[in-house]
Amino acid sequence: MNLITDPLRTVYASGVESATGERRDVDAIIFGTGFDAQQGLLGFPLAGSGGRTLADAWADGKEAYLGTTVAGFPNFFIMIGPNTALAHNSQIFMIEAQARYITSALRKLLKRRATAVAVRPETQRTYNDWIAGRLKNSVWNRGGCTSWYLDPITGRNSLLWPSSAFAFWRRLRRFRAADYRWTNTTLSPVANATPTPVANAR
Repeated sequence: MNLITDPLRTVYASGVESATGERRDVDAIIFGTGFDAQQGLLGFPLAGSGGRTLADAWADGKEAYLGTTVAGFPNFFIMIGPNTALAHNSQIFMIEAQARYITSALRKLLKRRATAVAVRPETQRTYNDWIAGRLKNSVWNRGGCTSWYLDPITGRNSLLWPSSAFAFWRRLRRFRAADYRWTNTTLSPVANATPTPVANAR
C-alpha cells in the first residue's frame, strides 16, 4: 500500500486518475474532507422568533445556554452544542446529560400545557460570560494557539467545556423553569393565534 498525495483529476468506473496522469484501480474511495466544527450547523435554514436565522444569531460567534438551548429559538434543543466539547473525557457522558435535560424540559412543557419554551437572553448571557471567564487563562486560549477550538473570526473558544464532565452533569441535573420564558397559544379557530405568556413558576 502506498500513500499518494497527488490531486485527483478524474474518477472513472474502476479507479482514479491523478493530476500527473497516473491511473490506479481502487475498490473504494473515501472522501476524508475533515469537518467544520465552527460553522457546521449554520448550513441549516433554521429560523427563530421574528424570522431571525441561527446564522444571524451566531454571526459574532456561536453560543448557547448549557450547550443545549439558544435564546430567540423557542422549542429548539441542540446536542453537542457550543462549549460542550471535551479534551479529557467521553463526549457520551455529556450527551446523556443533555438528553436527560431535554426530556425534563419537554415534560415541563407538557405539564404546563405550554406551546413554546425559550431560554431567557439574560440567562444565556450570564452563562456565557462565566464560560469566557473560565476559558480566558486556559491553555486553549493562551500562547498563540490557533486550534479549531477557536472561532476564526472572533477568536472566542466556542467549543470546549471549561470544567469537569461531572460539573456539566451537575448543571444539567435539574431543569430550572425560571431560566426560561414560557408561551401558551390561546386555542382559536383562527390560524396564528396571539401567544400569551405563562406564569414562571418553578
